[in-house]
Amino acid sequence: MPSIYDAIKEDHDEHRTLLNTIADTEGDSAERRDAWDRFYHDVKSHAAAEEETFYSKLMSETWGQDHARHSVHEHQQLDDLMEELRETD
Repeated sequence: MPSIYDAIKEDHDEHRTLLNTIADTEGDSAERRDAWDRFYHDVKSHAAAEEETFYSKLMSETWGQDHARHSVHEHQQLDDLMEELRETD
């Protein structure tokens, strides 16, 4: 059974693959739309799960609080940016 770190890395690798697909396609192609939809939904659910299971545990430890806060802030910035991109259609 993979560790939480393996699962997080696997998700991040998949996100990079989807971003590369988006960058390598143009216009309103089905491939680009599908990659964006998968990326959008995967990142949203990944961030929520990461914050709920991983960062909440880090927040309970003094040594992990700064890293957890920083990471949650980065998730919020990414969420804001993705919403902006989604609205541009």
